[in-house]
Amino acid sequence: MKTHRNSELDTASTSKTTTQKTKRDEEGGLQPQPKRQATLSEIINKKSLYVDDDVRAKDITLTIAEQICVDMEPFDLVNKIGFQRLIKKLCPKYKMVSRFHITEKVIPEMYQRVRAKVLELLKDLPHIVITTDIWTSDSSSQSNDFISLTAHGITATFDYKSYCLEVLPFDGSHTGINIASNLNKAFHDWNIQDRVRAIVSDNAANMSVAIREIQETYNVVPVKCLAHSLQLVIKARLFKHDKVKEMITKARSIIGHFSHSTSSNKVLKEMQDTHNIANHVLIQDISTRWDSTLQALRRLLEQRVAVQACLPRITCKAELTTEEWIMMEKVVNILRYFEEATKSISKSTATLSDAIPLINSLRKLLENMRGSSPRRGEYIAKISG
Repeated sequence: MKTHRNSELDTASTSKTTTQKTKRDEEGGLQPQPKRQATLSEIINKKSLYVDDDVRAKDITLTIAEQICVDMEPFDLVNKIGFQRLIKKLCPKYKMVSRFHITEKVIPEMYQRVRAKVLELLKDLPHIVITTDIWTSDSSSQSNDFISLTAHGITATFDYKSYCLEVLPFDGSHTGINIASNLNKAFHDWNIQDRVRAIVSDNAANMSVAIREIQETYNVVPVKCLAHSLQLVIKARLFKHDKVKEMITKARSIIGHFSHSTSSNKVLKEMQDTHNIANHVLIQDISTRWDSTLQALRRLLEQRVAVQACLPRITCKAELTTEEWIMMEKVVNILRYFEEATKSISKSTATLSDAIPLINSLRKLLENMRGSSPRRGEYIAKISG
């Protein structure tokens, strides 16, 4: 009863306070300000989109083009619904530009600005080393050949600089004459023809011919890519060993079976859980890349117990013997030194002076491995020749 009484008193007190406030307002006290109604021009302006030559619209368009270039996004990004929604959310007044506008106007203008800047920066390099390569891209329905050109040098203040000058379609056959013609044109386009001191390339015969052609005009030194040379050593010596070739062929067959069989993959997953092994998928290698073969063999060794436990329950045509599993361990152990050497020489800070110490260290490691294990020495001998 007492609680109910207190509640009634509180309610009465609140009501009285509200009545008094209303009376003060009526007597000229503070009045709540009415919300201002937007004008017609403000409403129209709020809903209208930026015009094409609006500075804000141009800035957003340029930022989109920069994202496409820096992140190597497809030009079709501007047509993606999700991307359009994102931009609309961030800036409702921006009207998305077309792919044609990006490719035919914005990026070409951006390229010219960047090119002019790089031309100025190249003036700070009195001596230039060129790295170049040719490759075929099969990522599209039609294969395309490309040639790249990167300039490296040191400024007067001993700052190392590197600029990718070109990645252009390469027309015609990959002859040394055609390569030399493309390189000569690029040298003149970038006004560096009198400052090129060396050209770094792979060991392909056509590249050697191209550099000899260039040497007839310019005094340049040919330098072979060490990473490519290491790859040739592995492919020509270790991977040509009959027993190693057979082991890798079987390994690829096993990996391929699991990659194409859903039921076998389920069994593999079951064996991984049973033997407390990481639920990793097997890796298929690319035959032309020795490092991908290393990754494939390394993963197969990691999953050895699970894979061997699967074999009685699946119909895989290939099976590795105990000796071949041991051989795989030896090959992986050898290749990991080549992997470390390749990563070291591929750093952006690597220089030609790193080559000789790296080769000597690698040779010393292989000699020590050869002497420590007669069975492993057989494979080491193939590499050290």
